[in-house]
Amino acid sequence: MVAAGQLKPNEADALDLDAILKFWTSEVGTVIAGNVTECRRELQFTAAFKPSELKSIFGASMDAADDEFVVIQGAADLVLIRPTEIWLVDFKTDRFEAEELQLKLAQYAPQLNLYAAALQRIYRKPVTRRILYFLNHPGLREVAPLGHSLTN
Repeated sequence: MVAAGQLKPNEADALDLDAILKFWTSEVGTVIAGNVTECRRELQFTAAFKPSELKSIFGASMDAADDEFVVIQGAADLVLIRPTEIWLVDFKTDRFEAEELQLKLAQYAPQLNLYAAALQRIYRKPVTRRILYFLNHPGLREVAPLGHSLTN
């Protein structure tokens, strides 16, 4: 990738190839690799939400009437759009200690649930998997839908 000009040498040196390999050899990575035509990288989206919908995701009220809307734009790292469902994968490069993992999962859960809500609205099918993959602590971490507990 360096020779092709896709990565700078210092970027290539920073890659944790073991963590990347662990993702692609996981159950999720294997399914994604086997369904590349259904896979979208850096999928940009725009969706409108009522303030009450955002409150259910973020748990904080907004100073806006419910007949107004908020436009959300984002880019999902990796999305698998299957015939009847969607998988959402978000890669994180945060460096933190292992005992902070649950805190990080809680920190990023609203983002994944917001992205999932937007993708469900756009594609009219459920997001059945919301996955965080921390390169510093390799392993698939499922983020539960709203109203459910986080799981590892």
